Amino acid sequence: MSEVAADQVIALFSSTFFPDKSPNCQLAELPYLYRKTTTAIESPHNLEPPTLESTSISPGMKTWQLWVILLANGLFALLANLLFYFKIIDPLRSSANKWPLIGLGLMVYSIQAVLIYFLVKKYADRRWLRQPFKVQDWLRGPAIGLLVWLVANAFLILRLPGEFQRIVSTNGFGRFLPIFLLNSLPGALIEEYLFRYLPVRLAESLRLSRQRTLLLFLAVLVFFTATHIPAYLWQYHNPLWSLWSPFTMGAAYFFVYYATRNLAFVTLFHAF
Repeated sequence: MSEVAADQVIALFSSTFFPDKSPNCQLAELPYLYRKTTTAIESPHNLEPPTLESTSISPGMKTWQLWVILLANGLFALLANLLFYFKIIDPLRSSANKWPLIGLGLMVYSIQAVLIYFLVKKYADRRWLRQPFKVQDWLRGPAIGLLVWLVANAFLILRLPGEFQRIVSTNGFGRFLPIFLLNSLPGALIEEYLFRYLPVRLAESLRLSRQRTLLLFLAVLVFFTATHIPAYLWQYHNPLWSLWSPFTMGAAYFFVYYATRNLAFVTLFHAF
């Protein structure tokens, strides 16, 4: 190649990669461009990996990690129900003052919530903790729940006026409200987060097939039913066949959450 042709090639190459620089500057930076290009080609490991901010995929949870969380909480529920099996809290149950028993329940749920927080934080991105607690969801869910409650009570007034008066009496409502807010609601929220939100979120993050998703939900439902064995046998002294109730109710809660994706609504549905 003649010197004129070589100069033309260099000028064309320089103007393409350095259009804003003078010809002398363009020629001066050609060795730098060559080194940078060849280094990237020959040593791809020198390239920085994409960060989470540059990708839409966040660290998720694996199936075995979900089962670690569920088994840990199942063991915790078993230990908590030993209080009833060994009759440790019988004096509290027989007392006319229900506040110590309500306080004990709230303490147990608080410890379990801390356990769930650290396990989920260990195995998944923080968004797994934040996602089901969006403000708009917790405004929409109770609003829908209130509407359903009003419709149900309107039906109750028409069908059973005497029973409705008994339920909404001052004494009955005063006994019900603390138990509902401090025991029923926290317990329902913990169960719905564990047994509905986490499995659904896992199936979606792993993009499981429909068959594998149904198998996962069924396995979680069976485990959810099994976690009620200590309470049904030791706390309420119910027969074993009565476990059909938490199984069918768990299936209903699964349907409600899967249809609405609203943890607040299914929690209220569960608590009532």
